[in-house]
Amino acid sequence: LTGGATKEGILVGATLGMSSTSIVLKGLQPYNDSGLFKRITTGTLLLQDCLVGLLFALVPAFASGGTQSSNAAFLYFAELVAVMVVFILGCMAMSSFIMPAVMGWIERVCSAEIYRLFAVAFCFSIATLGDLSGVSSELGAFCAGAIMGGASRSHGTRVYQEVNQLE
Repeated sequence: LTGGATKEGILVGATLGMSSTSIVLKGLQPYNDSGLFKRITTGTLLLQDCLVGLLFALVPAFASGGTQSSNAAFLYFAELVAVMVVFILGCMAMSSFIMPAVMGWIERVCSAEIYRLFAVAFCFSIATLGDLSGVSSELGAFCAGAIMGGASRSHGTRVYQEVNQLE
């Protein structure tokens, strides 16, 4: 409508359509915790957070320059979505099967400094792997945080406590 490119309009519109989960939840604190309104709002916000991960993965599709035919754009999009699905499934498998054992071993064998160094290096590694695989590094960082969050559930809050000391 304003003469801008369609790809940029879609990206800007999707970005502006997202709300901040933490700000909205802070505004909902005075309401009853078991209220239906608060539960529906929280569910909607969590769905938005998941869609942000999808938007992060699709940033390279919006960044590709030049004019492409609709077939070429569709093939690029389909390939990107396939790579993203494989990347996310790999991260889910790592979170469920590999990281609990690795984090348990590091927790038993290594010092607090090594534990902290591993957690930070792992997050940077997954973010870089996301960039190298063709999805964005933002999606890689998002997945790394989810993996470490899953690992911290099975090993207490040590990951959070150790990394939080870096502030």
